[in-house]
Amino acid sequence: MVLEHRTQPVRQYLDPLGPGEGVIHSAIDLGQHPVDEEVMKLLLAAHVAVQRRGNHARRVASARMLNASTPSAAMVLRASVTTRSRVRVRRRSSFPVGGVNHSGRESASTVVSGRSPSGAGVTPTGTTNVLVMLVDWTSPDSVTPASATTQMFTDTNGYYRDASFGGLGQTGAVTPWLKIAGPSIDANGNPRCYGDFGTIMNQARSAATAAGYTMDSYSNYVVYFPRCAGDSAGYSGWAYVGSTDTWLNGYLDRRVTVHEQGHNYGLWHSHSYLCSGGGLSGSCSFSDYGDYYDAMGSSSYVGHFNASQKTLLGWMTGRTLDLTAGGTTTLVPMANDSTAPHAVVIKVTGSTRTYWLEYRQPLTMTRA
Repeated sequence: MVLEHRTQPVRQYLDPLGPGEGVIHSAIDLGQHPVDEEVMKLLLAAHVAVQRRGNHARRVASARMLNASTPSAAMVLRASVTTRSRVRVRRRSSFPVGGVNHSGRESASTVVSGRSPSGAGVTPTGTTNVLVMLVDWTSPDSVTPASATTQMFTDTNGYYRDASFGGLGQTGAVTPWLKIAGPSIDANGNPRCYGDFGTIMNQARSAATAAGYTMDSYSNYVVYFPRCAGDSAGYSGWAYVGSTDTWLNGYLDRRVTVHEQGHNYGLWHSHSYLCSGGGLSGSCSFSDYGDYYDAMGSSSYVGHFNASQKTLLGWMTGRTLDLTAGGTTTLVPMANDSTAPHAVVIKVTGSTRTYWLEYRQPLTMTRA
């Protein structure tokens, strides 16, 4: 994909529909700034630039505005992963927890104070040594230590190695099923798995320690338990942002393990801003999970993190070209393993506004 910058371009996705076909999506990071009239011209210019690639590309009448900048540390998220779903966000408390909802319904955010007991961040480079603790307070489900090991240290590890261009991997251990006391019960007789998430983690660590595992030998901790209803009904997991600890509520697959640990590595959700009139006109709505090409958004096939998210993790060194002053370049697909340019960044002088351009194709682990 060849892009020519004359003023301020926008990010483009060519989403393959089949051989020789694609849908172009435009994405703009405008932060909290109002949209100016120039944006529509930029969208059209960028569409033309992509359409030069061939006759099979076709435009869509919506633009997606992404803001991958780290929000306030007071924002806590637990939201829907349904494509183009919305989430309400409340600002409160001190340290965030993010999560995934598999129910498909709109969700209010939840609020948690403090951070993980270790107080430690998880480094997004090198090898993360993860302890996965399988716990129950009634009876185990069908997950086995062997299946959990395959998911975490073959599949999820493979995703991170692929998405980071080899810069991050995961190894570790999975415990056998451990019996714990479990969460408290509310007035209606339902377990408080989310309300007592700290208790569950502490009980899991104590049980693992008693079983011979040394907590200090690991750099992140994942606790898995059979599906819990009550206050966590509809949610497959949650995790601290920029700190250790992930909770998996009856789901142990690529979607949940990658997304939740993405929070541990410091990422928030990947957003969108969709407008009914096409471009940025008409009635527009923000979606916290709206980037449905990104595992930190609502990508059901767990696409690579977008360029701005990867930059926050330090994975884009040598693969990003700054065209703030203008210029022309050719982008390779985001999942391409080469060191060629994968993304373009344009910084708006006198503003916090930043434009990112990237190119998507169904390669390696991003294949739907």
